[in-house]
Amino acid sequence: NSHCGVCLERGTPQLFAYPDRYFTYFQVAEIPVVEVLVLPVMAGDRALGTIWIMSHDEQRHFDSEDVRVMASLADFTAAALLLVQQQTQELLAKNAQLEAEVVERKRAEELAQENEAYFRAIANLVPDLLWRNDLDGKAIWYNQSWFDYTGQTWEEAQGDGWTDVIHPSDRAQSFANFHNAVRECRPLRQEHRIRGRD
Repeated sequence: NSHCGVCLERGTPQLFAYPDRYFTYFQVAEIPVVEVLVLPVMAGDRALGTIWIMSHDEQRHFDSEDVRVMASLADFTAAALLLVQQQTQELLAKNAQLEAEVVERKRAEELAQENEAYFRAIANLVPDLLWRNDLDGKAIWYNQSWFDYTGQTWEEAQGDGWTDVIHPSDRAQSFANFHNAVRECRPLRQEHRIRGRD
């Protein structure tokens, strides 16, 4: 047993005189231990540990004032330990939530990539001209029919390249129609000539 164990078993402050007679680990100290005052650190009915002080002087003995000061320190220590435990639990819960969000985001990204690959595979089989723009009107993808029909390469078609195949007389209006549809958040349906063809 230990002096801390005895204190925790009894749940009250304990004063030990010459504790090396009972607890041999004190014998390794080069200075004799005259007294040890041990107090439990409690949170309600739950013991969190102990705090203790030693006296090495035959003329210095612990009294009720020492017990009062140490009891106040034990209460402060208990409150601090409880706060640390609470913060640790909150951090662990937050970390678990973030890890779950990362896993979910990764799954969503993988699913989006799979859907995109499936969409592109199907779109490349369609005879219609298909392409995708960002909100600024910059093209970020075309299907194979676009390249077959327009004769453009990807380098020519990327960005604003989709407007280059529109007949010059229709180009400005088509681009304006696109931006109006984006601004008003509505579908766009329009017709224009492509390099002189309807």
